[in-house]
Amino acid sequence: IGNVLSMSLIAMVNEFHPQLKLEISTGPSYAVKEWLKTNQVDIALTYEQEVESRFMSAYPLIEEFMYLVVGVNEASAYYQLLQNRDTICFWELSQFELLTPGPKDALGRLIEKYEHDTGVALKHDKAYSGQLMTGLRQVIQGEGLMILPSSAMYHLEESKVIKSLKITQPDMKRQVLAATNSNFAMTDAIVKMLSIIQEASSTEQACGHWRGNLLNKVPKSDARSMGFASSSTVSVL
Repeated sequence: IGNVLSMSLIAMVNEFHPQLKLEISTGPSYAVKEWLKTNQVDIALTYEQEVESRFMSAYPLIEEFMYLVVGVNEASAYYQLLQNRDTICFWELSQFELLTPGPKDALGRLIEKYEHDTGVALKHDKAYSGQLMTGLRQVIQGEGLMILPSSAMYHLEESKVIKSLKITQPDMKRQVLAATNSNFAMTDAIVKMLSIIQEASSTEQACGHWRGNLLNKVPKSDARSMGFASSSTVSVL
């Protein structure tokens, strides 16, 4: 999420809200949830798998599509097999060794859910460290395949070092949301920042960086209105 939203959020705050202090922290989904629970951050940008209604107020942003990511590498057998395709059925993923995170991670649990719902068991590469950037380097070098949303790799698509195939039958997708801690008061700064996050999400979806269906159920506020001084700490993945 941070890969697609951080720069947009910083630019929007600097241009339209110079009095609003934005601090962005990044971490794995389980860490982000803990930061929100312990009030270390005001807003968490996370996934539906991490929602805990007992302390979270959730504001859906987008239902993002998931893709099989392959490196553009002529020497790679993966690329030779997949280079002319734009979609792939979920069951076909079982033919490949995949670099996937474990069940502690939200993406790992999403993959488990689709395996359970479809009855299709995937092959998980045990050598994967769980680090996104390490995994993407392996993909670029033709050493593996990953399941990711466009938000995690659109910049590499633009550089033409990877190719993505939309996962279908069934469409693989997940809900991304902004969350606040319902045990603490919602300040004007938090409401404003939620509106800015909504606008940034819409912008990135419109330009194709974040592919999926917008949900936009964030409290309404004019994201460009000015005139208050406060701070908001946002935690993203």
